[in-house]
Amino acid sequence: MATNVWDLFGNVVSRDLLDLCVGKQLGTGMSRDVYEFGPDPSLVIKFETVAGNFQNVFEYEIWNTVKGTEAEKWFAPVLRISDNGKCLLMKRTEALGWNEKPAKMPRFLTDLKIQNFGWLDGQLVAHDYGFSYLMEKGMKPVMVNVSKEWWKAE
Repeated sequence: MATNVWDLFGNVVSRDLLDLCVGKQLGTGMSRDVYEFGPDPSLVIKFETVAGNFQNVFEYEIWNTVKGTEAEKWFAPVLRISDNGKCLLMKRTEALGWNEKPAKMPRFLTDLKIQNFGWLDGQLVAHDYGFSYLMEKGMKPVMVNVSKEWWKAE
């Protein structure tokens, strides 16, 4: 069966757009891949790779909930999400070293994998909060001792 010319054109444009917008891969998780955003390396683009997890949508919703509140300082800002939630643009952070992890964190930051956090303008922030217990634990501004809860994925 012959290939529809529009399908071929769409594939070429898609590849060209990806080449223009997607830089080097920075990480991969349980349902997303993270890349440097080519036009602006101070941003990352997160692609959902597993259907039905909605981590990008969850992150977007959390950001819009905390934006403008005291809790905002603990989250890397989300700038944009695609209509279907498959692509998300977020501020890029600098890696958090194992010796830089704080002993106390807000109770609402529950997934203390060191790779989920980084530095943004001198502030420690979560840059991966698409899978968390924020809905169950709530957003109370209580600081808790977490020094023994930090972990590192190998």
